Amino acid sequence: MDGSSRAGSQEVVCDEFTKKLVAAITTWHDIHSSLLQLSI
Repeated sequence: MDGSSRAGSQEVVCDEFTKKLVAAITTWHDIHSSLLQLSI
């Protein structure tokens, strides 16, 4: 039981990290697209 609960908490941390990573990539992509439009 202890092992499964530990895995569960790691999963939550991983989920939070994934959300932050996706948000960062989305933000970077928007900025990159804006820069490309400006350069054109």
